[in-house]
Amino acid sequence: MSKMEIYIIVAVILVIVWIFLYTKFWTNNSENKIWWTVLSSSIELSDLQKRVKEAKKEEWFGMKNCNELIVQYYKKAIDRTPTKEFVVTDKKIITEITNNLNTLPKNWDMFIEFTWGVKYIRLTFFCENNKNYSASFYWSRLQSPKTSFYMNQKEWEKNVLDIVDKLISEN
Repeated sequence: MSKMEIYIIVAVILVIVWIFLYTKFWTNNSENKIWWTVLSSSIELSDLQKRVKEAKKEEWFGMKNCNELIVQYYKKAIDRTPTKEFVVTDKKIITEITNNLNTLPKNWDMFIEFTWGVKYIRLTFFCENNKNYSASFYWSRLQSPKTSFYMNQKEWEKNVLDIVDKLISEN
């Protein structure tokens, strides 16, 4: 067998493996469309993770009368389980965060492509009439419901992050 034939066989095997992996994992129609959810199906979710996953979420403009906030902190966005997670029931803190988030304009400046190694914080709000809202910070930047970000960090974004960082350090 010549070297060229060996290269062709190896290339064909690699293509077949790639097609298998692509169809098996990367085209998974899971809710968050991240391929590792198939691989992590055996991971036991905590009670808070189950509540966050099961909560039907609305866009978070106009949140009001929220009674509970679940904060999930991941050292890296790729992590399957949060480094820290806790529940906040202090209405004053929740109201301060929601008031800042409710000032958001609908149009955002840009898309940012981050690596999965950045810090990730997910806030899930449980409000009146079974309305739930979720907000995410990647690398200290708030992501809009349409997955875009502001070019420069705004004051309300910094205010929310300061409150959340303080909560994370205290818990």
